[in-house]
Amino acid sequence: MSIGRVLRNISIALSLVLLLVVGLVVYILTLDPNQYRDDITRLAASQGIELRIDGDLAWRFYPELSLQVNSIHLAGSQPELAYTADVGSLELLVELWPLLRRELRLRGLNLDGAQLELTQLAPQLDAELPAEALTEGAVMPSADPSAAPATSVDATPPASALPVLVAERMQISDASLRMLDSQGVETLALAELEIEVENLNLKGDPVQVDGRLGEVRSAGETLVAPLEFALEMNLSPETIVVNLSRLSLQAVLNGTTLPILSSAHLEIDPAAMSFALHSLDVQLAEQAQISFNGTGQADPLGYQGQLDLQVANPRALAAALGQSLPSMAPEALQRFSLQTEVQGSDTQVSLTSLRWQLDQSNFQGNLQLGWGELSSLVFKGQLDRFNLDLYSPPAPETEVAQVEEATAGPLVPVLPFNFSDINLEISNLQVAEIPMQRVHLVLNANTRQMRLQELSAELFGGRMNANALLYTTGDLPHQFEFSATGIAIDQFLATRMAEVPFAGAVTLQLTGLASGLTSAELVPSLEADGRLQAAGLVFRGQDVEQVLCDISDRIERRSLQSNYADWGEATRFQDVNASLRVEDGVARLTSLQSGLGNLGITGQGSFKLTDKNYRLNLSARVNGEQSSVQGCTVHSALREREIPLQCEGNAADSESLQCGIPQEFMRSLLTGALTQQLSNQLLGDDATPEEQANPRKLIEGLLRRSLGQ
Repeated sequence: MSIGRVLRNISIALSLVLLLVVGLVVYILTLDPNQYRDDITRLAASQGIELRIDGDLAWRFYPELSLQVNSIHLAGSQPELAYTADVGSLELLVELWPLLRRELRLRGLNLDGAQLELTQLAPQLDAELPAEALTEGAVMPSADPSAAPATSVDATPPASALPVLVAERMQISDASLRMLDSQGVETLALAELEIEVENLNLKGDPVQVDGRLGEVRSAGETLVAPLEFALEMNLSPETIVVNLSRLSLQAVLNGTTLPILSSAHLEIDPAAMSFALHSLDVQLAEQAQISFNGTGQADPLGYQGQLDLQVANPRALAAALGQSLPSMAPEALQRFSLQTEVQGSDTQVSLTSLRWQLDQSNFQGNLQLGWGELSSLVFKGQLDRFNLDLYSPPAPETEVAQVEEATAGPLVPVLPFNFSDINLEISNLQVAEIPMQRVHLVLNANTRQMRLQELSAELFGGRMNANALLYTTGDLPHQFEFSATGIAIDQFLATRMAEVPFAGAVTLQLTGLASGLTSAELVPSLEADGRLQAAGLVFRGQDVEQVLCDISDRIERRSLQSNYADWGEATRFQDVNASLRVEDGVARLTSLQSGLGNLGITGQGSFKLTDKNYRLNLSARVNGEQSSVQGCTVHSALREREIPLQCEGNAADSESLQCGIPQEFMRSLLTGALTQQLSNQLLGDDATPEEQANPRKLIEGLLRRSLGQ
C-alpha cells in the first residue's frame, strides 16, 4: 500500500472521529437536562430519598462544566432522625481538564436559600424486632446456613483513588437550620447563615473562611444575635490547622445582650484524633478575659491545659450577664482572678494548682468534679482570709417576723453529687460579725446525708469544735455535738449589742438532735443537753455585794431609803457551773451554782431562741457575819436566809436588762424588822416567840397585858 493511500485512510478516520466528537458536542449542547428530571427523582427514591426539583436544570460545558439547579426539595429519614431540606438554588462550576488528572477543581459553588430541618424520631418499640434480637448477646442467623461468616470489608478506597479537591470559591447564603424533638418542638435553630470560603484545598495551602450567623435560638429563646467570624485553615491528610483571627457575637442572657470577642489557634491530628489548642482568648463585655492553652484527644476523650480568668469588675460583669446582685458592702466584688491546671475526660474534670483571688481573699487548692452515675466533688484548699459579711445582705431588723422570713429557706444544703469530700482551711474568716481564725472544715456528703467530721476554729480568745450528721431529706433527725472552750463572753456580746453587761471566759458543751430543714422546723424540734461553765465572770450592771450591804443598812435604820456608799457597778463572781437543756425552743439553765465573798448563789434561767428574751431566777445566801473579807457586816435578818435575785431582758437590746431584789422581799424584811423593834419596845423580854413572829399575836398580847388578863 502506498504512503498516499495510508495518509488518505488516516485522514478519513480522523475526519470521522472529529465528526463524531462534533456531533457528540452538538448533541450534548443541544440536550435539555430537564428531560432527566424524572430519572434523577427515581434514582434518589431508590436510595430512600424523596427528591423534588421544582425549578429548572441547566448546564454548560465551556469554558468550564457548569450545573445549576433551582427549587430543590429533599426529605428522608434514618433510624432516629428525619430530615427535610429546601434549597433555593445550587450552582456548581467545575474545571474540565483537571478531571482527567483525577483532580476535582471547583471554580465555584454557590448555595442560596438552603433550609434544613432535622427531627428527632421516637424510639422504635422492641416488639417490632424478632424475639431472638431481644436476647442479650443474640446473633441474627444468616439466610444461608452454609454461608461462610461475613468478614469485615474495608470500604475505604486506597489513597490513590481519592480525587484531589480544590475549590477556588464557595459561598453559602441565606441558609437556616432547625432541630425539633419527637413532639415537633423546636430545640435549636440557626438563621441567616452566610459562609464564604476561598481556596479550599487539601494540600495544606491557606484556606480563608468568613461567616455570619444572624440568630441562634433554643426552645424559642434567642441565645445569640448575631455572630461573625473570620478564620484561616490549613488542611491536609496529616494535619488540620485553624487560626481563628476573629469571633464576635452578641449573646442574649436574661434579656441582656453580652458582647463576646474571641480568637484561637488550633491544631488537629486526624490520624491520632488529637488536638492542641493554643492561645484561646475570650473577652466578655470588656469586663472579663479568659485564656486557655492545652492539648487533648477524642478517643478516649481527654484534655489538659492551663486556664486563666481575669475579671476587672465583677459587678459590671454580673450586670452584663443580666444577673441582679443582692445588697452587699460597697467594697465587695471589686475584682476576681483565677488560674489553674485543667485535666479532664468525659466523666470528670480536675482543677489542680487552683488559685483564685476575690477582693482581699486568696485561695489555693485542688478541685475534682465527676458526673454521670458516679458524680462526685472532691475539694481541698487553703484560704488566707474571707469576710462573708461583705457578700451577705444587711441583717434584718430585730422584729421576729423579719428574722423568720430571712431564714425561711432550707438551712441544710443539698449537694448534687453521689459523693463529696471537702477539706478546707481558712486562716481568717468572718461570719455574722464573728471573726474566726484557723478554721478547719472536713465534710463528707452524698445526696441523702452530710457528715460534718470536723468544724474547728479559734474565736474570741477560745476555741470551737463541732461535728454533725445531717440528713438532706428531712425525714430523719440530725445529730450534732458542739463545744466552745474559753470564749471571752464580752468580745462575743460586743458583736451583738452596744453596751456589754458581762465579761469572762465561757465554756459550753452541747449534744443533741433536731428535725427539719428550715429554721421554722429546726428551732422548735431542737433537743439538746450539756454543761455551761464561766470563769472570771463579771457582771457590769450592778454590784451585788453592795446591794446586800445596802439592804442590811436599810434594815438597821428601818428605812426604805438607801444611804449606802457607792462601791461601783460591777460584780466579780466565782466560777459558774450549770446544766443546760434545750427543748421546745427554749434553752434552760438548771442547777446553777456560783458565789462571791461569803455569798453563795444558786438558781436557774431560761432563754427563748425565737424572740431572744431571757430570765434568771437566782437565790443568794450569806454564810457568816461579813459579806466578804473586806465587806460589810450583814444584818442578822439576812444571815443564813435565801435572798432572791432576778434578772431579765432581751439579748438584742442591752438597755432592756433589769436586775435586782424583788420589792416584795424588801418590804417583808422591813416589816419584820419594825415588828421586832415594836415588840422589844412595848413588851421587852415578855414577848413570846410566837408573838414576835406574828404581828397579830403581838397586838393581842399587848391588849391582854394592858387589860390585866
